[in-house]
Amino acid sequence: MWAGSSRWKDPVYIFNGFFMSMRSKFTKPGTEIYYYSVEWDPNDLSWADFRGEVLGPTDPNDAPANSLRGQILTSWKELGLASEPNVGDNGMHASASPFEALAERNNWLGISIDNDNFGKIVLGAGLSSQRISAWSVDPQVRVEGSKNGSIFDQLEDLDSSDCLLKLQTISEKNLMNQAFVFIKPHAVTEKAKKLAADGLRSKKIRILAEGSISGESIDEKKLIDQHYYAIASKATILKPNELNVPADKFQAQFGLSWQEALDSGKVFNAMDGCKHLEISADELDKAWAKTKAEKKLVKFGGGFYCGLVQVDGKDPVYIFNGFFMSMRSKFTKPGTEIYYYSVEWDPTALSWADFRGKVLGPTDPNDAPAESLRGQMLLQSKELGLLSEPNVGDNGMHASASPFEALAERTNWLQASIGSDKFGKQMLSADMTEALIKAWSVDPQVVIAPAKHGSIFDQLEDLDSTDCLLKLAEVAKLNVH
Repeated sequence: MWAGSSRWKDPVYIFNGFFMSMRSKFTKPGTEIYYYSVEWDPNDLSWADFRGEVLGPTDPNDAPANSLRGQILTSWKELGLASEPNVGDNGMHASASPFEALAERNNWLGISIDNDNFGKIVLGAGLSSQRISAWSVDPQVRVEGSKNGSIFDQLEDLDSSDCLLKLQTISEKNLMNQAFVFIKPHAVTEKAKKLAADGLRSKKIRILAEGSISGESIDEKKLIDQHYYAIASKATILKPNELNVPADKFQAQFGLSWQEALDSGKVFNAMDGCKHLEISADELDKAWAKTKAEKKLVKFGGGFYCGLVQVDGKDPVYIFNGFFMSMRSKFTKPGTEIYYYSVEWDPTALSWADFRGKVLGPTDPNDAPAESLRGQMLLQSKELGLLSEPNVGDNGMHASASPFEALAERTNWLQASIGSDKFGKQMLSADMTEALIKAWSVDPQVVIAPAKHGSIFDQLEDLDSTDCLLKLAEVAKLNVH
């Protein structure tokens, strides 16, 4: 019963209630710890002996009499201890490994990783400060095959040199996540760039590179066309005679054979259709909407349409994916740009699913958490100077849906080679050829199970890098011809 109250309090749900008592032993006013930051030569004393013989086991009753915990148990009254040491209050603590010691110096003494002797060595061995910070709280990491385990457990009792080698080995099994992120043209302002960069860094996401790509360059290099390849290939990249058009569906809709239509010279992809009709992308978009309303349209598959488009004063023509040109123009209009970030983070600190769902936010900004980037861009659209309020189509920002999609986007937008890309190198090392990687970078339908096909991108969505690589290798085996 609560003091001074005549009734019981309603029951509540509490997480880890036991911890407050543990915590209070360290935080009670008037209490303190007394610390020693120590160093020794492993040739004179191994880490295992430092813990087992110098400090003594966790249970002081099992500790050698001459160990510190053993002596504290034996002499606790003479030492003026408040109570006899036990497993929980055993007198002293010491780091279980050099890496745990680094984490503890960073925590208790506020020593930054790059100012710590062992931290400098770990950084020099190729582990990023983001990874070291993420691993300093003892997450579960990939230790063997598909098996996970505590990083601290893997390093226990290792001397510094062996600990460093073990860290490198485990790090190689735990790939960093790397994504390609960009602010869409309608949202590129200095304030939006600052919001994006600050938001990414606040989640311990490292920005490896950033910059602007102009609309003129996007148009010339057909970067947005490659980005939306499944749709754009029919609209801007391939000519009609290069498309795999289901002739029966075409004839059923339009009343003439596919070959007759080709021979008539009245079949165009969307880009050539604009030129032939001498209309803009927006004008084609309006004509396409009319075509759709009049049901002069046939769907051949996902993102694959053909419509009989008529513009006043012109003969009707057959156009593929006419809707794409308006989408494309938002990225290619002279004076527009995207602003990109190539980013990296440790999956033990942030999963890919949370990166997309919580950091970026869902496709529809109205469904996005208020603190997510898309959510903030919606709420602050006027203050950020956006041209229009974000919506499903113009939602402020894009980010890769998987590590493989990120590789495809870096090779497209940044013109990076597969062999120079970290994830690309991992795929090549896993016996996936450059030809296969390029072919899969445009999201084709692949064998995903016996007698079953599906989008390669869909199979990999929201997987962290290590799991994504394993899944890619698995799918690759199913697609060996």
